[in-house]
Amino acid sequence: MALLIGRMHSLPGKFSRGDAVSRCLDLLEGFIAALLDFESRKQGGEPITYQRVRLGVSDGRSPGSAFWMSVSSLAGLEHGARVELNDQQGLRGLVAAVRGNDVCVRLDVPVARDSMPAAGSLRRVHEERLYQMQREAVSRVREGNAVNPQLIRALADRTFLPLSSRAPTAVIDSSLNSDQREAAVKACQVQDFLLVTSPPGTGRMHTASEIISQCVRRGERVLAVGPTNIGVDSLLSALPQDIAKVRVARRNSLSALLGDPGPLNIDVVELDSATGVTPSIAVGEAMVVAGTTAGIALSGITVGRAFDLLVIVEAERVSLPSAIVPLASARRAVLIGDPRQLPLFVDAEAHDWIRRLAGGAGDDRPGLTMEGLLTTSLFELLLAETPSSNKVVLTTQYRMPSAVADFISHNFYEGKLSPGLMSHRGSESVSHSPLPHSFTIVDTSCLPRRQREERIQGQPLHVRSYANEAEADIIAAIVAAEDRLGRDWAVAVPYAAQAHLIRERLRRALGPGRAAGDLEALVGTIDAFQGSEHDLVIVGCTRSNRSGSVGFLQDVRRFNVAMTRARGQLVVVGDMQTLTSARDLPVRALMSAMVSHVQRRGEVISADEVIRRLR
Repeated sequence: MALLIGRMHSLPGKFSRGDAVSRCLDLLEGFIAALLDFESRKQGGEPITYQRVRLGVSDGRSPGSAFWMSVSSLAGLEHGARVELNDQQGLRGLVAAVRGNDVCVRLDVPVARDSMPAAGSLRRVHEERLYQMQREAVSRVREGNAVNPQLIRALADRTFLPLSSRAPTAVIDSSLNSDQREAAVKACQVQDFLLVTSPPGTGRMHTASEIISQCVRRGERVLAVGPTNIGVDSLLSALPQDIAKVRVARRNSLSALLGDPGPLNIDVVELDSATGVTPSIAVGEAMVVAGTTAGIALSGITVGRAFDLLVIVEAERVSLPSAIVPLASARRAVLIGDPRQLPLFVDAEAHDWIRRLAGGAGDDRPGLTMEGLLTTSLFELLLAETPSSNKVVLTTQYRMPSAVADFISHNFYEGKLSPGLMSHRGSESVSHSPLPHSFTIVDTSCLPRRQREERIQGQPLHVRSYANEAEADIIAAIVAAEDRLGRDWAVAVPYAAQAHLIRERLRRALGPGRAAGDLEALVGTIDAFQGSEHDLVIVGCTRSNRSGSVGFLQDVRRFNVAMTRARGQLVVVGDMQTLTSARDLPVRALMSAMVSHVQRRGEVISADEVIRRLR
């Protein structure tokens, strides 16, 4: 089907049965119904056991409401899922974070630590209201009651309107680079979708803030959504304080990024999963309303309201079904994301259910099938279809040191990233470190095989995970040395078992003064670190074996996420013999290129030499 770009003088109200839009809406309705059926069946299934309960990281406002626990299965426990503790009748919460086989459950009400059992069981409870609101949004679109029917038409039949000649009415922030300025201008001109591709460190939140500010200065109302509370709160904290903002959120779900919302001119409107939110003057008067995609849908806040602009951050992790509620209430939409980062979380059981149920039903495009609605983000669905006039790529990165940035640019972004004025920052701070280069590989292949190899941890969690004692010892020793220097650090590894092992080592190395919550936040799985940044990032690869098996690492986007968290220094610890001969060819190519690059631009050092330096 050819891409059509042209001026449409009138848009239909109701869509005709059999046209592309109607088929797309039929598909959405069928998908929502199928997922609700799956959730209903799953809720009546076997409970998930948990153990090793410990306090979550306090956000300063909700002490005792968040708990980390190790679970027997991750099925259905993606970020934002609602759960009920079976041994605490009526006590519910949401999954605030997932790190390997560990989940952080943020409870709806504060609970004292000594009131939480050390082990028990929980079950996922589905949000029937969420599916109800999604179905109602589809119905509004079908009946011609969407604020802008063109949005769904652009999705369904790839018909996009040309940009208007409208220009920003306020002076654009002079600190923006040319790509960011282009995004701010086009956000004013677009009549349906604008896609802003934002690789790590290119200032996605700074750009989003300018886009929103321009619209507000023009008197437009903005709806801002994202898949995570951290992403939404990061955006709100970047907005000017003089803009009135409303944050729709469940009790205790705000991240620590906001601190005290009052001085930031943010009114928090509390969400009840069963009834939505109570209408307030703040909602009616705010120029910016923000929340997670699920929170906005559950709130009902968009019903009967029109927003001039919808901004979706972290759009690579937002599906069309999860975005349909805000889309139905928006005149135009700006999606800011990066398909080279981690994709949508897909529940394996839901995937099997949808695949068996639907077969190949859907459009001729992979994203517009029953399976595609589950596995393909809205950003990816649009990326291949949207005309170049409706796309902007941010290409100047300000975070990583040049040795790291150049490797990332060449291996993930076709060499298109260029350094900004701040991208060298942190390079001088490593001068007193035992590892003085901004990009270092610590190679464990010099160690005896029995010492350096991984071990499988499948019990008592019943979920296969991997740990590596040698890497844990080396990483803990490096962290202890850098911590004494006052460095801001974080450790990212592919497996929860390895993260747990490293935290155990660090509790001994750093002493009792280090709060458990700090270590939970600073040592975790790669998937949990997307969106964060630290001066020193240590990436542990964990896998070391004769067969060249790399497991989770076969999705090389995990390397992209982990490595690009570094502001000043990156240290990769792993068995280069295993990784450069991996059975997975993309991993083998990437790691071979990394070793070659670091030999030229940094330091490849043996584990033995690191141990000698740290003594």
